[in-house]
Amino acid sequence: YDRSMLTSLLFAAAISSIDPSLLPPADSTLVASTEGGGVQVYGCAANSDGASSWTLIEPVASLFDPAGKPFGTHGKGPTWTALDGSTIAADGKTPLARVARPAAVPELLLKVVSGSGNGVLSGVRFVQRIETVGGTAPAEICRAGKRCGTQNDPAASRSTTGRTPIK
Repeated sequence: YDRSMLTSLLFAAAISSIDPSLLPPADSTLVASTEGGGVQVYGCAANSDGASSWTLIEPVASLFDPAGKPFGTHGKGPTWTALDGSTIAADGKTPLARVARPAAVPELLLKVVSGSGNGVLSGVRFVQRIETVGGTAPAEICRAGKRCGTQNDPAASRSTTGRTPIK
């Protein structure tokens, strides 16, 4: 696993430099902290005006706990799956908060919309992606039908999972 390609699950309340709009509700608690390696995979498609542009197809990342042991995966949906089988899916199309980063995918606070399994991710309500580096669409010209991973501009971030009390 290449630490230069970080995609993490981490609770941000402990991080002082985070944009306040990215903080989950105050009653949230830390669920998991992980680091991972992966890429953002983009595809090229024609827009309604006939021009072609890059569109995110999926993130592909392996996640590791703070000791470097495998934790799970992050993929299309977006989804996160722990090795214990618990899985969460977040609403990636309408983030609760979005903060732009130069030459990087944006920082996000996402609401979890579904989950399955009984494990570490059970009951998670928020995922936070912060401290992003890279992962942007390819700089090369987009030709309709082309698929491209951003291995030479790896996705790097810290993200968090948080639980809030059920009300």
